[in-house]
Amino acid sequence: MPYTCSKCDFFDTEGVHKSDCPSCGGRMRMTMFDPRGTATATLEPPTKAAWKNPYAYGYEEIEAPWAFRYAQIGAGVSAYFFVWRWGQRIMLLAYGTSLAQMPKSKAAMTIAVAVFVMNCIGALVGGGAAGFWARNWVVQGLGVAVGVLVIPLVGMLIIAPESWPLFAVNLAITSVLAIIGAFLGHLLVKPTRVVNS
Repeated sequence: MPYTCSKCDFFDTEGVHKSDCPSCGGRMRMTMFDPRGTATATLEPPTKAAWKNPYAYGYEEIEAPWAFRYAQIGAGVSAYFFVWRWGQRIMLLAYGTSLAQMPKSKAAMTIAVAVFVMNCIGALVGGGAAGFWARNWVVQGLGVAVGVLVIPLVGMLIIAPESWPLFAVNLAITSVLAIIGAFLGHLLVKPTRVVNS
């Protein structure tokens, strides 16, 4: 048991000098603290207790069944076309009066930019809808990208696009944004986690 002197603060960690101080001859007393301050420990900031954190010992992410993942891809493709279709109508309705007063070339360019922007937003939303709860978000994003590519290509057989280069660029950007949207959806809603025992 450690002892310290009441006069000169001599500190005996082993407790050899229990009655008289070897330095000044004062009376020694039992203590639990070093009066010099050298024995004070540096305390780490309090952290969340391990028993309160269910993932303290790790976890495993569970992949959803394939039926659910196929449904997510279908929902992603549907979300893409819903945003693309209704977004164009809302934008045209909002700017309808101003478009009527513009020159035809400028109005056509404004409509083309609006369609392109809504196409990009629709691809992000569709990919995000497919990426929710998905551990393998790449497969989900590729599924939406294929759906987004196939349907316009089928429509192209009926009505040819006005500009082939713009059509190709639009399809390429849309497919990339669908995969990015799947990644963002994966970050937003994580897969189901099972705690390691």
